[in-house]
Amino acid sequence: AIVLDLDNTCWGGVVGDDGTFGIKMGSDYPGNQFTAFQKFIKTISERGVILTVCSKNTEDVALDAFRNNPDMVIREEDLLTHRINWSSKSQNISEIAKEVDLGLSNLLFIDDNPMERMEVRQNLPGVIVPEMPEDVAEWPGFLATHPALSALKLLDQDKDRVTKYKIRKQIQDIEKTATDKNAFLRKLGMKISVKPVEAATQARALQLFAKTNQFNTTTTRYSQGDLEGVSASGGDVLTVRIQDKFGSDEAIAVLVVRYEGDAATIENFVMSCRVLGRGVETAILADICTRSLAKGCTTIRGPVIETERNQPCRDVYLRHGFTAVSAGIFVLDTAQPVEFPDWFEYD
Repeated sequence: AIVLDLDNTCWGGVVGDDGTFGIKMGSDYPGNQFTAFQKFIKTISERGVILTVCSKNTEDVALDAFRNNPDMVIREEDLLTHRINWSSKSQNISEIAKEVDLGLSNLLFIDDNPMERMEVRQNLPGVIVPEMPEDVAEWPGFLATHPALSALKLLDQDKDRVTKYKIRKQIQDIEKTATDKNAFLRKLGMKISVKPVEAATQARALQLFAKTNQFNTTTTRYSQGDLEGVSASGGDVLTVRIQDKFGSDEAIAVLVVRYEGDAATIENFVMSCRVLGRGVETAILADICTRSLAKGCTTIRGPVIETERNQPCRDVYLRHGFTAVSAGIFVLDTAQPVEFPDWFEYD
């Protein structure tokens, strides 16, 4: 995610003093430099980078510029969230990170003011804070070569990331007003499909294994050859797709399951943390139980290797009736399978 300052960063001048139509934007110098910068940032957002704002300003005054200045390239609807107030930038950025559920090392803060950059570096050392050139005209070229904004491989699903986060925020807003958890989940209209990996989903499966660190039970990384080997040996490489009434339609999880005799082993279970709290892991484990029973398995084994970052998945098996039989090893008797949640439609 990019965290943008506003005055003399997104536009020239100070909106609180100059007003919505007095800030420098448009085709004339120096406004054209800020217009070029906003166009660059807009392009970056279309590649799947989330846009947020952190500014010391009066909120309604600053937002009015986004809404009504005709030269504005970035609009309010392009921002996932914002903190526009008089608190410290580091405090606001910390809140933004929690709201969008990203680690501080995944945030890039752009501010023209060296004092604000220093304050954030000192108090949030994990945040990426580039030392911006003095000339705004150099900003697009400078940022285009920054390592944080370069991607090795961009999948179609990456381009939709901003939309996915906006959907996630809509769901969170509904959850805040719901009085009953199950009733809330039923309102989402969720469909789930668990299917063997195929050519169309292989790149996404590899990406999930390579990039997911929080909900990743064993942190095993796989190559394409590794996954082909699992399938060739009779195991399952399963991708999980979720759809809901808000327009979500994405592969959010991948598992490797091996079968040996009467035992199934979930070698690795990786899932996007964006869907935590919806019972997705319950539906997935219920599906694994059905598959294991069909193969004559009487037990399912689920290992968990703890890392610094995978706290969200450490209790996934204990929460679903598995018994800890040794350090990091959990076992379920398939005679008591995980029940499929009734708020999902199985596809």
